[in-house]
Amino acid sequence: MQVADRFHLLMNVREAIEKVFKRCNRFLRTLSLAALPSSARAPENDAYAGCRFRLQPHLRGARRGDDLRQWLIDAQRSEIPEFVGLANGSTSDLQAVRGALEHEWSQGQAEDQVHRLKLVKRQMYGRGKLDLLRARMLHAA
Repeated sequence: MQVADRFHLLMNVREAIEKVFKRCNRFLRTLSLAALPSSARAPENDAYAGCRFRLQPHLRGARRGDDLRQWLIDAQRSEIPEFVGLANGSTSDLQAVRGALEHEWSQGQAEDQVHRLKLVKRQMYGRGKLDLLRARMLHAA
């Protein structure tokens, strides 16, 4: 059974949300710069309302494996480009993502070992062969 790394899943969600907020913030700044200096309230633009109201349902759900498929469908239909991309990427490895939500297992330990091996390998670049790499990894453990 494959279980996706929860850390990277959360990083992808965080990046998607940040992009949505940045896009909405840019839009709000253009509204405030273009506003007339009067006390009248500016009419609410549909694009801003779309950012605000379409984002809220996606932040509330998607914590249980049973709800994942529906969340992905809702995200793909949301027309929020960042969420559509996140949903498309998650759909490609749906069983591993579902496993990350349902099980306590994690690939974090394996990811850590691979990262450490690559770090040692980069430090030795061009200076040794497999026997030296093996000795450095075993010594570091």
